[in-house]
Amino acid sequence: GYCDNFDKSGDAYWNTWKSAPGGGNIWSVYDGTGKFAGMSGGGTSKYIVYFPDRYDISFEGTLTMK
Repeated sequence: GYCDNFDKSGDAYWNTWKSAPGGGNIWSVYDGTGKFAGMSGGGTSKYIVYFPDRYDISFEGTLTMK
């Protein structure tokens, strides 16, 4: 999957994720605009709470600004 991330000034970065063994996800940054241009990074995420209509996710990893 993918996720769009925007800040209050309209700059954005996008990341992708894929399922990992054990029920978590592996994510990585693939593009950005403005202050996020050239950003790189990645890590893992896992569901803390998962219901059919909502969920809470914990992210771990690093982001490096260019």
